[in-house]
Amino acid sequence: MTRFERIHVHLPILEHYANHPDEQRLGDRELVILEDDDALLAALPEIEVLLAFRPPPGHWAEAEKLQFIQVPGAGADSLTSQTDLSPDVAICNASGSHEPEMSEFVIAMLHAVTYRVPQLIDQQRAHRWRSQLIPGLAIEGGTMCILGLGTIGANVARRAAALGMDVVGVRHSGKPVDHVSTVVTPDRRLEVISGATALVIITPLTEETRGLVGAEELAALAPGAVVVDVSRGGVMEIGALVDALDARHVFGAAVDVYDTEPLPADSPLWDQEHLLVTPHTAGSSSDYMRRISNMFADNLEAFERGETPPGLVNRTLGY
Repeated sequence: MTRFERIHVHLPILEHYANHPDEQRLGDRELVILEDDDALLAALPEIEVLLAFRPPPGHWAEAEKLQFIQVPGAGADSLTSQTDLSPDVAICNASGSHEPEMSEFVIAMLHAVTYRVPQLIDQQRAHRWRSQLIPGLAIEGGTMCILGLGTIGANVARRAAALGMDVVGVRHSGKPVDHVSTVVTPDRRLEVISGATALVIITPLTEETRGLVGAEELAALAPGAVVVDVSRGGVMEIGALVDALDARHVFGAAVDVYDTEPLPADSPLWDQEHLLVTPHTAGSSSDYMRRISNMFADNLEAFERGETPPGLVNRTLGY
């Protein structure tokens, strides 16, 4: 059995959390905190085990000792797309660590957009009484289409069904999911998107899912539908969403992920009417690092024993 005594940690983008994992599960291992990208690049030749969130690309050939990388989220596209990262390096994600926060966030955004909560807040701040803000299509009795029926998508389905919605969706395998009346594979997505009153996007970003939602998919929604995107930037064509909002075919949308993050201050999305912009916070929780530490420890300990880590990413699938 192999045991790695030193772990390098590069999480500067998660500055709102403690910048190191909970040491309780990791025992007496040495944690080397890399404060920025320069520190990571300098340390690459010596790193064996790395916990990192979106490390800078293009330098992996220098990581000659690297054996294991843990990302503190479900998306591993920032690593699986790196051709200079050795195929022998195990990449593990933290899929499921954002449940229940992400599924609750989706439902919160569904209500916020449907009942025009941002506009009501604007009115309050302006000391303006205007009771003519008509909500969108009724949630109860509507149809929610979920693209991505993994752990989080399945829990969104459970919550949406409890609200009286018919839930349909897309899953890579096409296998049935509890609380979902119809499940299809991605190539048949228009069958379940068509006529939906709410579209929720939770799928990871892969070569298969890039551009999965565009003008055709949005046009297939029921007029006045709501869109909630908590996947990854690039899954939905944001320009197509803007066009659908401008045409009022989509009543409103909440988007938590973007092609460029942080979203530039001069992006027109900030001022897009009927669009609720959130800063990739759908999975935020007060005990985030504790959960990540536990999943990291589970994955690393399995790897050290020569077993398949529970969070091992399939590089071919991209998740």
